[in-house]
Amino acid sequence: MTQMPADDAETGRTRPAFDPRLVTTGTPLIYPELSYRIVGCAMKVHSALGPSLPERLYQRAMMIELAAAGLAVERERPFAVAYAGQPIGTLRVDHLVEERVVLELKATTALTPVDEQQALAYLRITGVRLALLINFGREKLEHKRIVN
Repeated sequence: MTQMPADDAETGRTRPAFDPRLVTTGTPLIYPELSYRIVGCAMKVHSALGPSLPERLYQRAMMIELAAAGLAVERERPFAVAYAGQPIGTLRVDHLVEERVVLELKATTALTPVDEQQALAYLRITGVRLALLINFGREKLEHKRIVN
């Protein structure tokens, strides 16, 4: 839903309408409403528990909060991994929300490029298009969208 243009109080010029489905490049976001709801759940958990607890506690709390928000979520969902057409093992993602978003939780000092590469690998293997990396390890909740 697009809002009407608003006047900028500092410059007196009209600002373009804000559309939360678009990033600054004008590229449509994937699942903007679902992402917003998931991050909102993470904010509630972070606000209640604070930073730097063990990751497994945030995982359990997120299961409770996502379910309370009416979202279908699976924890530790298994996906088969194959190489050269042969099965080589199973990958389990932290959470799969509404069959559309891989939710990878961390409780560390900062998200790293390795975390982002891990999320991309999960997207390639699962066939899901969007991952949300959420870090509970800092004073302020950190989150990042990873798109395949």
